[in-house]
Amino acid sequence: ALTFVTVAIPIQLKANWITIAWAMQALMTLWVAIRIGSTRLLITSYALLILAVGKLFVWDTYFARAIFTPVLNKYFLSSLVVTACVFLAAYLHRGWKAESRMVPRFVDVVVLILAIVTLWWVFSVETITYFFAHASALKDYDEYRHQLWLGQMALSVLWTFYAALLAAIGFVRRSAPIRWAALALFGVTVVKVMFIDVAQLRQLYRIVAFLVLGVVLLVVAWGYHKAFRRKESLS
Repeated sequence: ALTFVTVAIPIQLKANWITIAWAMQALMTLWVAIRIGSTRLLITSYALLILAVGKLFVWDTYFARAIFTPVLNKYFLSSLVVTACVFLAAYLHRGWKAESRMVPRFVDVVVLILAIVTLWWVFSVETITYFFAHASALKDYDEYRHQLWLGQMALSVLWTFYAALLAAIGFVRRSAPIRWAALALFGVTVVKVMFIDVAQLRQLYRIVAFLVLGVVLLVVAWGYHKAFRRKESLS
């Protein structure tokens, strides 16, 4: 029955609606698997979730778009629904892992990391595609390069603030996986700023990228220092 429903979705729907339907089907199947304690349904929900996220990454993502309104467009809103389904799946795992031994303990961490990466991917594609669309519509080469520089700088700033938000949530929720995800994203951002932005951007854009990254890293380092001091005082 689930196979027929899964196959019927791309027959009846088109484009991003297929991804949304698969993601919602995966979430509902996971919820049913948790309620009745079915390992088979649990594995099916994982397969559907991977199918939905894989379609989002491979088939739904395209960078050559005309000028569009950021956020309020078909790609971003549909991708946000899929991302929300993955986060809800991670939430269901978090509330369930203390009561069940059906799956290993690390599965909820894997689903949570998948949700974080999916949201990072969606925002990154939206940002770089927006500036690339504006650049492609320009005939002047200098203005074209200016838009591409703005896109690279905006991407570095976006990654920096997203990593800072993850770090803050990790501290508040006392979640080590979220904090590690934040540190990994900070590392990727540092590599991008050092090797890509320095080589491609003008001085002003490099300064902005370095300044934002440096200030946010100082704030996060202060947060880590304060958290470790509090832990030492309690012990």
